[in-house]
Amino acid sequence: MTYKPHDKTSVPLPDTIIWRYLDLARFMSMLEFGALYFSSIAVLAKDDQWEAVFHRQLRQTWQVHTRVDNLDRSHQYLQERAFVSCWHMNDHESDAMWKLYSHGGNNLVIRSTFSKLCETLNSCAEPISVGEVEYVDHACYDYGKLIDSTNSSTILNITPVLLLKRHSYRHERELRAFYYTESPARGPETPGIQMFVDLKMLLDDIRVSRRSKPWFRDLIERLMAKYGLENVPVRRSDMDDDPKP
Repeated sequence: MTYKPHDKTSVPLPDTIIWRYLDLARFMSMLEFGALYFSSIAVLAKDDQWEAVFHRQLRQTWQVHTRVDNLDRSHQYLQERAFVSCWHMNDHESDAMWKLYSHGGNNLVIRSTFSKLCETLNSCAEPISVGEVEYVDHACYDYGKLIDSTNSSTILNITPVLLLKRHSYRHERELRAFYYTESPARGPETPGIQMFVDLKMLLDDIRVSRRSKPWFRDLIERLMAKYGLENVPVRRSDMDDDPKP
């Protein structure tokens, strides 16, 4: 299977710079498995109850079209079968994102581009799509555009729901790679799944937190060399640049 464009989502330009902020444990897991980690929507919803929510406005719009309220099954499908890998779109590092992921100081960020992510996903065993998160006011959002009606059926496109978040999270500027597992529902029991990829194709460079100790950068360089990624630059965060001449 390969990266599969989704006609109900929007994507950035190919050369858009993307970032993935990680702690050391997640980074080591990525290197050890040679894989990207995809989190279960069910797990993300534990931290944000609005994650992939079927808002009352959506349910009301659906009832106008169908005269029934039968969306619980579709919501359960997202919760149990949808897995996502989250990235931050920005030309530069984000101080806000560093603060979210650098509680202990020994953290890092991966830099890549949207086109490289798509190319990398071509090696995955399952079809994976990518879409930009849209930040909305759920109470005012036009859910009618997610509903396709014909003479014989009315269909709700649930994938866009996966990419809707509140305005409060706009600073994340999130890009999501996502897929739906065809195996028996396992979202609540499986916090995440590893998707095997070619990391050499994906990584532009690695940057360690400005709050990290000098030994941390040395450790990351040794880890990169151990896993055959010694050609990927490792350096300190741009946030650590000296303002003095």
